[in-house]
Amino acid sequence: MTNKNKKTCIICTFLPLNEEYKNLWNRISDKLSQLNFDLVLLTSSENFDELNFPVIHIPFSLKGFSEEFRFKIYTEQNFTEDDFHLIERDIFWNNDSLDNYHKYVAGFIYCKEFYKQLIKSINPSFVFVWGNLLPQSLIFKSLLEKSNIPSYSLERGFFSGTLMIENVLNEELNLIASEFNSLNYDSRFDGYKKLREYYFSSINSKYPENHNVDLEKLILDRKENGFRIITFYGTHDTAYFPSEQSYSKEVSVIFKYTTEAVRFLSEEISKLSDTLLIIKPHPNDKNDYSAFQEENVIITKNFYNKRLIELSDLVIVGNSTIQYEVLLAEKPVILIAKSAIYNFNATYNPNSKVDFLNKLNEALNRINFEDKLLNTKIFFESLLNSKTYFYANQDVGRGLEELIEFVTANSENVLPFNELSERLFDFESKITLHKQIKDFKEGLNFKLVVTDHLIKNKFIDAKKIELERKLTEYFGYLQNYQQQNLILQAEALIESNSFEEAKTLLNKAVEIPKYKIDAYNDLAYLEIIQENYSEAFNHILNVLRSNPNDEVAINNLNYLIENNVLENSFVNNQ
Repeated sequence: MTNKNKKTCIICTFLPLNEEYKNLWNRISDKLSQLNFDLVLLTSSENFDELNFPVIHIPFSLKGFSEEFRFKIYTEQNFTEDDFHLIERDIFWNNDSLDNYHKYVAGFIYCKEFYKQLIKSINPSFVFVWGNLLPQSLIFKSLLEKSNIPSYSLERGFFSGTLMIENVLNEELNLIASEFNSLNYDSRFDGYKKLREYYFSSINSKYPENHNVDLEKLILDRKENGFRIITFYGTHDTAYFPSEQSYSKEVSVIFKYTTEAVRFLSEEISKLSDTLLIIKPHPNDKNDYSAFQEENVIITKNFYNKRLIELSDLVIVGNSTIQYEVLLAEKPVILIAKSAIYNFNATYNPNSKVDFLNKLNEALNRINFEDKLLNTKIFFESLLNSKTYFYANQDVGRGLEELIEFVTANSENVLPFNELSERLFDFESKITLHKQIKDFKEGLNFKLVVTDHLIKNKFIDAKKIELERKLTEYFGYLQNYQQQNLILQAEALIESNSFEEAKTLLNKAVEIPKYKIDAYNDLAYLEIIQENYSEAFNHILNVLRSNPNDEVAINNLNYLIENNVLENSFVNNQ
């Protein structure tokens, strides 16, 4: 039977419940239990076997809350602009259709009611929500703050096998950066050396990886021929969508989205001689960037990070945690978004597209790089000394014991009035649940209850239309470039005498109003060089019907007339 004098710690996580993380949460539960705490885990994963503490299954998306729960709500629900930003981000995060917009709106309400009842029934002494970006985490934390319950944002750390208390760590590092000139540090940098040694010997990627052997051979060949290798690591745009949200404005320095960065980098870096740009999108980024690929610009998701960093002369990155692995490898980094190390002067930080080109030159020539390397070492020493960054399985930095110390030091002192199992029953009785809770100690079973719910808000349909505009703008930027690239690809094929392939692309391009004129002009030129003059003439007429003053079409027509390659009767009829 659970001891009713135990406090309750809730941890929310969206990590997969594989063996590594099951072991992690069981270890944390055991350590908490020794200090008179019960752990309750909120997770979107299904695999609960082998966990030795209560688990509450939660949806990942707001839509999931609307599909799995029903609440009786008697007051009209109104939304702030920030609420709509969270709804919009959740739809974007889940790559969902606008057809489900109202489900996300309903899910926002259900999510709030779910966590309100959870707080009331469980009465936790301490809570870790997961990260500071996920909409439901922000909803949960806001409610906890209103209830004066200590809550913090837990997240995977910068390296695999680590955890960090994200909001506190960021504040701590920003404070250290502001007092940088007066810092006392161990000039031997023993902690940094130990971390670097661990990185090179055992750190795995945070995401599953594949490797392109042929691409590695190409990179090695270019390096042997004196090419510089620049790698750009993309960020998942869920952090920045919609662009008018406060977080995006605070973090994104130059580019609103990854697509804008990819386009700018591919255009500018391809102008450099003897330079190869490798663009590696975020593993969760579903956008197709193949339109940006050129002879010296390569798009790939299939390359081992550690090997790619080793081969790179310079890495450009936004807010991705891969930057810390690059810094440990002691390679120059250009930061195009604000991260934890941004204010340490350890990286090259452009503040505009024009300034980027200046910083690119500095980074390639390693100007002031030794100073930046020193600041990098100070940053990592600060990270290792932080009481908000923890290593789960290695003898470096702070371990899980100090994570538990943070919980106990910051928890509420008031003990709950009854046992955890009774509080879980109370929670279940007040909300709709479908196989949501399982207490492995008590063997509890719960049932599904359905009630009715109505949301009234006259602005919801207008906000749906506004979101449609934002999504059209976001995806349209990439699509427009891909369509424009049809013309560029076709012209390159014509230059290489691949005429039939060029025709195929140009016949697609004529269906796109924005590129119709260019496509017809290119088709006319292609038919002329193949001596298909009547077909060329028809394409010229298609252009002149739209724009009688089009210079390219007029020049093509003059060529046909001057060279007398068409019958006069045919021309006159047309």
